[in-house]
Amino acid sequence: MFSKKFLKSYKEVNAMAGPLELTKMSSKGQVVIPKAIRDRLGLEEGDRIAVEEAEGRVILRKISIESILKEAEEDYRNKKTVRLYPKNSGK
Repeated sequence: MFSKKFLKSYKEVNAMAGPLELTKMSSKGQVVIPKAIRDRLGLEEGDRIAVEEAEGRVILRKISIESILKEAEEDYRNKKTVRLYPKNSGK
């Protein structure tokens, strides 16, 4: 069973960030994004997802051609190297 401290923390996080969904990682490192979250974010089978690590957290974000072009335009305006792939993609 969960400790009182965990449940209190869960309730605080839930109040700040909206409903917290729990999932489990498989032996292959696969994680299921709960359906309610997929629906809210418009994620569909076959969508490309960028995976980043920041400050001990795993961040997932949908990659679209629009987001890549937006980042490339931003880099161009800031006179940085223009990329045709998402930032922090390891390339």
